[in-house]
This record gives sequence, structure tokens and C-alpha cells, in this order.
Amino acid sequence: KITAIDKQIKSSNIILINKSDLIADEEYVKIKKYLLEKNETAKILRTIYANIDVSIMDTEYKGNFEHEVETCNTVYSRPGSIVLEGESITTKSLIEFYEKIKNKIFRIKGFLNIEGITYYISDNNYKLQIQKSDKNVKRYGLSVLLPTDTIDFVENNWEKLLTINY
Repeated sequence: KITAIDKQIKSSNIILINKSDLIADEEYVKIKKYLLEKNETAKILRTIYANIDVSIMDTEYKGNFEHEVETCNTVYSRPGSIVLEGESITTKSLIEFYEKIKNKIFRIKGFLNIEGITYYISDNNYKLQIQKSDKNVKRYGLSVLLPTDTIDFVENNWEKLLTINY
């Protein structure tokens, strides 16, 4: 749980639920209910590809805030990010690596050379997507957004993967 996100929800006038095309209507209803429990005055918008009518930002929509929310965005509470460098690995070892780390990260994406072919790697809803790519990649690797206390775990498992593949 990231404290900053709860505080952002509580202090927002408008909340966007992006990538809403990837969730069922029932899941959207649950998310919206959760958000309204945290902030009953927020306007909640469902978006796809962050596509919204930006004129909503010109609207005077003000929430009902009884108190000012103190920031909790500090060096210690921010999510961390790392880049896992590597080139040639197998699909099997990538999937095994992802299964070990998926509950300890927020997001992973990038390009890898898998068995001589360039692939775009991305995760969504704890599902790893591995798609062939025609993009000319100069440097292979994965960018990972994660809690700072899981960095060592993820890096150690990546090193094990590379050791096995070389």
C-alpha cells in the first residue's frame, strides 16, 4: 500500500480511472465505490489511453475539503525504479522470473532479445505480455517500478536468471 496514493485520492477533485477497457464493469464499480469511500466529492472519469475531454479541467469543480492534506511524498515513501539490463534470455526463464517477482512490483516493461528476436515486454494485471517488435532497439532491458524495499529481491532474481542463461 502506498500512503501517497490514498492522500492523492482524498485531495483530488477529479480522479481518472485509466485503462478501464481492461477491466470488467463489475470491477469498475468496485474501484469507483472504493474511491468514493475515500473522497465522496470527487468527479470520477473512466478513460482509455488517458483520453479525456480536457475542457473538464477548465470546469470549476471543487471538492469539499475540511482539512488540508499533509504531503507524505518523501524520498523514503516514493516507489523506486530500476533498470534490469540484459540481452539474450529464454522465454521460459523470463516467465519464471516474472512469476517470482510479480507480487513485489508495480510495473515492468521494456525490450529484450529472446532467442535472437526482439520482444516488447509489459505487464498488466499480473499478466506478462511478450510481443514481437520490429523496433530498432539499441539497448535491451526492463524498467521496473516497485517498492524500494523489494529492489534487492528483484535484482537478485534477475542476476540468477542471467547466470542460468549464460
